This record gives sequence, C-alpha cells and structure tokens, in this order.
Amino acid sequence: MVKYCINCGEQIHPKRIEIIPSTKTCVVCSNTKTKKSLTLQLGEGEDTYNDIIFIDADEFEKMEKYIDPRSKFKK
Repeated sequence: MVKYCINCGEQIHPKRIEIIPSTKTCVVCSNTKTKKSLTLQLGEGEDTYNDIIFIDADEFEKMEKYIDPRSKFKK
C-alpha cells in the first residue's frame, strides 16, 4: 500500500506504514518530539518509591536550570 504524507506530499516509507498503519505523515513531518526523563525518589522509609516523568526535550531544557545538579535526577 502506498501512502503519501498529508503535510509534504512525499511517499511515506513502507516500513513506517507497516509499523503504524494509521499514519498520515512521513517521519520528517511527524510531530513526535524527542523525550527526556526525570527520575524522582519520593516518600520516606518503607514508603520510598521511584517515579519517572517523561517530558518533551524542549520543556526539559526550560526546567533544567531549576534542577539541582547534586540531586538524583537523571537526564
């Protein structure tokens, strides 16, 4: 099946169509952004747990100046 990108009109790679049959855009025009993560250690004592937050890379860059480099946040 041949599909064309609704943004640029270029043919969408067949492998992309195989993996994401409902796709309407090529890889270049895809609005999927690079993600980064923050690992948080929350709670106390027996109730300590880790949580991971995934955010867009551009949002991460805005927040990065507020993150203490000595903390356990992971980029």
